[in-house]
Amino acid sequence: MGLLTFAGRIILVVLNIFFLIAALALIVVGFIIKFANQYVQPLVQDALTLIESKTKTLYDSSYSLGNFEYTEVLNDLAIAMIVAGVVLGAVALVGCIGACCNLTTLALVYAIVLIAIFLAQVTLIILVYAVPGKVLKKYINEQLVTTLDGYQGLKATDTKSIGWNYAMQQFDCCGANDYTDFTSRTTWKAYDETNGITDLITPVACCKTLPEDSTAAAKCAGKNSDTNYDSTSEIQSESNLFTSSDLLSDSSFNLDDFDYSALVSDLAIAMICVGFALLAVSFLGCFSACCNISTLALVYAIILIALFLGQVVLIILIYASPDTFKTHLNSKLVDSIDKYEGLRGTTTTSMGWNFAMQQYSCCGANNYADFENRGTWKTSSTDGVNNLTPTTCCKTLPSDTSGKSACAGDATDTSYDTTAEIESLSNLNNGCTDALWKSVINDQNAKYIPVIKFCLGAQLALIIFAILIFKDRGITGGLI
Repeated sequence: MGLLTFAGRIILVVLNIFFLIAALALIVVGFIIKFANQYVQPLVQDALTLIESKTKTLYDSSYSLGNFEYTEVLNDLAIAMIVAGVVLGAVALVGCIGACCNLTTLALVYAIVLIAIFLAQVTLIILVYAVPGKVLKKYINEQLVTTLDGYQGLKATDTKSIGWNYAMQQFDCCGANDYTDFTSRTTWKAYDETNGITDLITPVACCKTLPEDSTAAAKCAGKNSDTNYDSTSEIQSESNLFTSSDLLSDSSFNLDDFDYSALVSDLAIAMICVGFALLAVSFLGCFSACCNISTLALVYAIILIALFLGQVVLIILIYASPDTFKTHLNSKLVDSIDKYEGLRGTTTTSMGWNFAMQQYSCCGANNYADFENRGTWKTSSTDGVNNLTPTTCCKTLPSDTSGKSACAGDATDTSYDTTAEIESLSNLNNGCTDALWKSVINDQNAKYIPVIKFCLGAQLALIIFAILIFKDRGITGGLI
């Protein structure tokens, strides 16, 4: 026990020293960003030099960004890094002192703080990946739209305008959503519409390449008074004004309202439950080891043994009797087709199927026959009543109706009215159940096996150590 306790303390001290170094690095970088402009400047200088040179050519030869304060743009980031560094350093220091001086109270405070940080990180990950459109993305979008009220165009030298000019050129974008964010805001026009560049549709910074003169500016930023460039369709090729999504013949199709979180809702809930269960078991193991409580060590060992045996049984079933799982998976997939709406569908089920059939080159759970008399896909304008299969069963999504008939079939066209005539361009006979199983399980064995060995080995080691703690305390000091 003495050796295990000593090893645990060494690990805690080493890890927390690493965190102390990381905290110091965050604080130093934060101070550099906030107070040392000369170190930040080279990171963004290339893009800003391009903006400066183009603006000189297009507008005013005296235009300069030499006095632009980069640190003002990054002020919030700098403060956040300094605060994060101080907090991380304080937590690491508590951990070091608790481990080195064997102070139980500090060790307990350290564990509680780590648990709180862990839960916060899990929550953040869920917000970022499970519900991005509902929380963080919406918040960020609202904040960006608000900042556009002060945008003054390419010629401006204020922090907000330079930030937007840099972002739109660096990331090939236009506004928070698209060019329409600037439509009701006119401040930028007073700055951009000079030297003969008038009546613009979008800011010049929305151009894919910053123009050299007024003629080039009209081609990429538009000009309401010029019939050659008075609509967004005429300047789209030269501008980042928006991203269109043409789907066969429907240019109004969009996925703005698609709820990605619903698609992975069950997975997210499962991950949350597993995370909490793992946290509880880990806390039980840490508490029993730190406080040398044999009863908790015994409970911890029993739980680990049950988990270990359960994982062994699961692994055996997956690799020795895969049909048990595949049959269940196939049944769920077939039932979900009742809600399938075709290529234009924006429901969770439709998007999930469209993604799966294109990603894994398959069609239905078993084959194309799964779609017969199921779902509403034949009533959509993309997958019509005469199609033999959904359009997403095509090996390559078609760009027009003739291409669609060649790969999805057409009961009214004798050239494509049988599955044999479209088989070469379609995945109609490839089932998604087998394709998913092969891609997720069979093809990943080389990755899974080392992970499985490590996890099972680590759990065996934890079980042995927990039993040793129980044995030592149980013999010399009772079960409490």
